[in-house]
Amino acid sequence: MNIWYLNAYAGGPGIGSGWRPYYLCREFNRSANTATVITSSFHHLLETEVGQPAERVVEGVQYFAVPTRRYRGNGAGRILNMLQYALGVARLHKDIPHRLDAPDAIIVSSPHPFAYISAWFLSRRFRCRLAFEIRDLWPLSLRVILGLPAWHPLVLSCSWLERFAYRTADVVVALLPGADRYIACIGMEPKRFYWAPNGVVDGEDQPQKPIRSETGRKAAAKMELWRTEGRCVLIYAGSLGPPNGVDVLVEALGVLRNRPPATGLGVLIIGKGGSTAAIAERIKALQLEDVEVSQPVAREEALALMAKADMAYAGGRSLDALYKYGTSVNKVMDYMMTGLPIVFPHYAYKGPVGESGAGIQLARGTPETVAEAIFTLAEMPAEERRQMGTLGRHYVKEHFIWPKIAAGYIDALTDGDWARTAEADGAIT
Repeated sequence: MNIWYLNAYAGGPGIGSGWRPYYLCREFNRSANTATVITSSFHHLLETEVGQPAERVVEGVQYFAVPTRRYRGNGAGRILNMLQYALGVARLHKDIPHRLDAPDAIIVSSPHPFAYISAWFLSRRFRCRLAFEIRDLWPLSLRVILGLPAWHPLVLSCSWLERFAYRTADVVVALLPGADRYIACIGMEPKRFYWAPNGVVDGEDQPQKPIRSETGRKAAAKMELWRTEGRCVLIYAGSLGPPNGVDVLVEALGVLRNRPPATGLGVLIIGKGGSTAAIAERIKALQLEDVEVSQPVAREEALALMAKADMAYAGGRSLDALYKYGTSVNKVMDYMMTGLPIVFPHYAYKGPVGESGAGIQLARGTPETVAEAIFTLAEMPAEERRQMGTLGRHYVKEHFIWPKIAAGYIDALTDGDWARTAEADGAIT
């Protein structure tokens, strides 16, 4: 089966964060399929701001980049980039057979939902299967996180798009364990539903690769210094935007200045985003001398740095209206695979930390409750922390291995009577 995996913000080795498309397509290829990642030539998660080449093969996975404009922040430039990607996807049929082979299945992933109509158009043209992969619950995320009103044009357009996708996709795939409940709540019933969370690579709990970048070596040296001082080391590795709640962590560290754990504490924050400057200013204002903010590093180096920590912070805010449908956060999977006990600062339906016992899951993350959770883990004997981490590692290896997730994905795409005809299905020719 020839699969097109559409994800505007796709990452992978040497590309940027967001490795899900790479891992899934690698597993699809290993099971006698051919998968191509179709991404945007520029997006904010790339390791470099130069952009991507039109075509390349990354460790056996083919990438095809739709030309899009550069942008900064979340303004009009980013919206134009999204629309350019959607229009570029609609024209992909012109690249057949010169650069792409016609698909048997199209997966359209939804960092933003605008490419879905283009994917639907292509699925009709090629009479192929169509999967809509829900990463975020649009437009619910816009209303809960950004506070946009129900009448906002972006909310209305996303609402129409999601309903159209649920109604027309052959299979709806979701990263969130409770997404089917959300779909039912808005009165929709997809033809087929499959839960395909973010996963882990079996073996990533083994010895890590050397840290080679200057940024990574500097962070590692700081962690080693804290260790020689006998400190307990906490790590956060992820985006630094308002939804990530790292400001709550910083305020919690301010609370702990008045009640530090006996061992002392060293905190490494790795990432960048819209809140980076504000976080740095607040750390300075609170005089948190043992908090280091580092620029992002390659995923392999981030895993190696995690292996040097004693515990991790998951981030996120207490948004019950959204998280009652669950979460699927890459960094939490990585923390668990590394064997770190985790402070998970909000409720989430079937949250993996609470389900596995791999740390402390809070009902609501405030500076005070997060500080108490960090204090508890820091004061805990090291062996008890290791036991928590072991529970998490065993849990993800049992439930969240990429080959298992990809195999279920293929079953969802191929199960049942998928035969299509131009007459019955109204194919576009």
